[in-house]
Amino acid sequence: MVKIDKSILWAAMGDQAAMTVLRQTVSMLKALNKRIVVEGVETAAMLTAAEEMGCGYVQGYYYSHPLTQENFVSFMRESLSQSHAG
Repeated sequence: MVKIDKSILWAAMGDQAAMTVLRQTVSMLKALNKRIVVEGVETAAMLTAAEEMGCGYVQGYYYSHPLTQENFVSFMRESLSQSHAG
């Protein structure tokens, strides 16, 4: 698995040349059968860009700020109970 640093994503969101470099990097990694995680996803636009490039994993404040182990377990329990309620 290869992790793409948030600074690369953030630069790409504001600069077409940086976006081209990011897209080509992701394309190369996919051709090498690497799984890709993009960190620093903070907005819907960043998520869309990562998804459109075919990145399999994202992490960032768009989903959640860092959680303690206790808070993570509580969050997962709540999420699971809500998914089974409907």
